[in-house]
Amino acid sequence: MDPKDPKTPMLEETITSPNVSSSTVPDELSLRYFGDDESPPDTEGRFEILRVLGEGGMGTVFLAQQTQPRRLVALKVLKSELTSERIRRRFTAEGDILARLSHPGIARVYEAIDGPRPYLVMEYVDGVPLTDWADARHPDLRTRVALIVKIAEAVDHAHRSGVVHRDLKPANILVTPDGTPKILDFGIARVVDPDTVPGRPSDSAITQAGEILGTPAYMSPEQASLDPSRIDHRTDVYVLGVVSYELLTDRMPYPIDGELMLNLTRIRALPPVLAGKFDKALRGDIEVMLDKALAKAPEARYQSAAAFAEDLGRWLRRETILARPPSVLYQVGRFARRNRALVVAFAGLFVALVVGAIATTSLWLSGRRTQAELARRVDELVLIQARDTLPTDPTRSVEMLASLSADADWGRAYTIAWDAAARGVSQRTLSGHEADVEWLDVAPDGAIASASFDGTVRIWRLGAGDELAPTRVQILKGHEGGVNRVLWSPNGEQVASAGRDGSLRVWEGTTSRVMHQHGGECEDLAWSPGGTQIASVGGDGALVVVDVKDGATQVLVTGGAQLSDVEWRGTTLVAGGKDAQLLLVTMPAASVVRLEGHKAEVDNLDLAPLRAGEARPRLASGAVDGELRGVGRRRLGALVREPGR
Repeated sequence: MDPKDPKTPMLEETITSPNVSSSTVPDELSLRYFGDDESPPDTEGRFEILRVLGEGGMGTVFLAQQTQPRRLVALKVLKSELTSERIRRRFTAEGDILARLSHPGIARVYEAIDGPRPYLVMEYVDGVPLTDWADARHPDLRTRVALIVKIAEAVDHAHRSGVVHRDLKPANILVTPDGTPKILDFGIARVVDPDTVPGRPSDSAITQAGEILGTPAYMSPEQASLDPSRIDHRTDVYVLGVVSYELLTDRMPYPIDGELMLNLTRIRALPPVLAGKFDKALRGDIEVMLDKALAKAPEARYQSAAAFAEDLGRWLRRETILARPPSVLYQVGRFARRNRALVVAFAGLFVALVVGAIATTSLWLSGRRTQAELARRVDELVLIQARDTLPTDPTRSVEMLASLSADADWGRAYTIAWDAAARGVSQRTLSGHEADVEWLDVAPDGAIASASFDGTVRIWRLGAGDELAPTRVQILKGHEGGVNRVLWSPNGEQVASAGRDGSLRVWEGTTSRVMHQHGGECEDLAWSPGGTQIASVGGDGALVVVDVKDGATQVLVTGGAQLSDVEWRGTTLVAGGKDAQLLLVTMPAASVVRLEGHKAEVDNLDLAPLRAGEARPRLASGAVDGELRGVGRRRLGALVREPGR
């Protein structure tokens, strides 16, 4: 066990759990290897000790067979060398805390035995840690979200019983073979109403200011401030956000590595990286809910684990969530990140920033290579300052980024600069959608079509003059759930939309026709140049072409990995998705060629206009690992790679 590992608790349980699946314990780990301090307690014949399940900072956990009633249990035994009264009180308090909790998502305590070697008799959970379960099962997004709901409901039960866990993390949440999560290890839990535990001291008598309790990577900003008086149930809500973020993205919401105090500063100051940067399926509602749970200020978070669970449940039921971005500027930033025109306009600015930063800092680093750690700390402070300056002075915020080193976190710098560009754009606000705007398109006559996660498509026809007041707004309803894409036909007479309910729809006026029903979400669509056909891709791995007039459907690809992007120019169709391949289709022959080269999910595609003498347009493709590739007259080749984007 590495004490420098930020995911290792600093003082409390390094074991993370009194229960580990028997399949994960080596057969050779048996009692004959115990030293004197590891020996099991004297149970007076009530339990047959079978083997060690694990060992932590405070205690050793044994798998045991209880004689009456006959059942497997976990015995958590305080280490013999831990003799301080404060440590013993914390250990015995865990038994009192667990005794008051009765929920299928929390491991039960059957009995607390006092004596020279105190121990707890606990429910044995045959399960694996949360992230290990996800790595082994590869569950889909809805399954993961449903599991988070169960975990949040269990945490809420603890809160309603007056208990704050304070050390939630994937290793303290075991998932059983039937998919039931169980929360463990309340060893550093806090009783927020100590009067309900007669005879036990309050948390303030056990926890001291400045004491580091918990696992640094899974601390809330209040915990990172080392002031236990600021901790309440919203601390667990924040850490639920961290655990959910990791389960959904397989990443932490901010960099956690290196020195402990620097990590605590990051937790207090750094905003989380938007989850949608790692998986397009998380954009919109999921992203908004994670951001709310991870708000730095407790009053800005969900005010209970139950509220978090309820909003996630609304998403599962395809209902409008209650969480809202905190400001109009925030919504503009989100909108800008999905607006291709703004992306193109900002690309030049970002490239200039990167080139300038590399050129400026390369000279500095060449003469001061021994000060790499100092440079990293300076970069961190610049990013924090740039983010703090963003709301009041976007221009100054971008200027600060030019001082970053080439080794800085340019993924975060890119986000700050992009937000700054959005804030500096002259704008008018068109209000009406009840959830995030996911996509928009502008017709040849200037009409705007917008797609939202509130399940509607809106058509905005703007009046003349500087105010751009909408003279008419049409609300198109038909999708069950959010709308992922909306595109005008080339002549601007029809609108097509792709929904999370899997349907591809074509709208004429306020009525629509379902042109195709995907097995998963309908992720993207593209009109043919003449406007007579539509191509669409979905979570079911299908690429289809539908005739708009008679509805005839041509399935070009089916049964593969989820496809998330499609483009059509001339006779060339291209699609990409999670399997990192590109599907290049020549129409109308429908011949399919697979292009390989990317090593991660293809996140975006674009086809250039045909130039004189070209039979096929040039193609650019970007993947979630930051690699941009291009196809021209030669094979698919890497153009540039920006790590983490």
